[in-house]
Amino acid sequence: MGRAYIRIRLRDIDAGQMPPRQGGGEGIGELAESLKTCGQLSPLLVKRAGKAYQLVAGCRRYRAMTLLGWKMADALLIPGDGPEPLVLSLVENIQRENLTCFEEAEGYRAILSATGMTQEALSRLVGKSPSAVANKLRLLKLDPQARLAAVRLHLGERQIRSLLTLPAPLQARAAEMAARDGLSARQTEELASRMAASPRPRRRPRLICLDSRLYVNALMATVRQIRTSGARVDSRVEERAEGTVITVILSRPSGGQIHAAL
Repeated sequence: MGRAYIRIRLRDIDAGQMPPRQGGGEGIGELAESLKTCGQLSPLLVKRAGKAYQLVAGCRRYRAMTLLGWKMADALLIPGDGPEPLVLSLVENIQRENLTCFEEAEGYRAILSATGMTQEALSRLVGKSPSAVANKLRLLKLDPQARLAAVRLHLGERQIRSLLTLPAPLQARAAEMAARDGLSARQTEELASRMAASPRPRRRPRLICLDSRLYVNALMATVRQIRTSGARVDSRVEERAEGTVITVILSRPSGGQIHAAL
């Protein structure tokens, strides 16, 4: 069965299985006023559910019509099988207000995962350019801590994309700096460029050697070099239970001695 335009009673529509929406109650009154003035410009999308209908897309319009006390509505009946109802519901969810850019990107990813469609096909479905969809999906590569910071600090999408040019450990820090200094999108890009260009401090390699003979040989080589300079120096190596003890005795020109135990 293909799609068919029908006119149905609102009381025959089950809207209970629509996806949950953050801030879904906001703007219903304004939408109701628009419907009252201009009429229903877009049909609800429904599918069969026994003798009634299940709402697939158009939850806000349905609620506005109910608020107005309407009894009937135009609807587009779609097949109940396959992924189409899910896709339409996700698209409706994506295009609503008050979504963060990350929530929108998650919605795109859900559609791609559910249908296997290409990003180009998705861009046509949601009415955006392929580059806009691709840029939105790139946001999901942001470090989780940076993502939380970006949402908490209300950074714009362009600012968030700038963070992607940085290594993960620097992304959250850059987000905090951009918000603290009230940076614009362009200034955030410049900040990210400076941070990316700054040389990262190198850790000095830590040498670990488990063979004490290498250390003993190095110290004894130093003793031999002292002897070649003409100084009188004696040394003694003792193996004890707690480890190796090296005693170096350097004679002073006056006849005294300097003892050093290593």
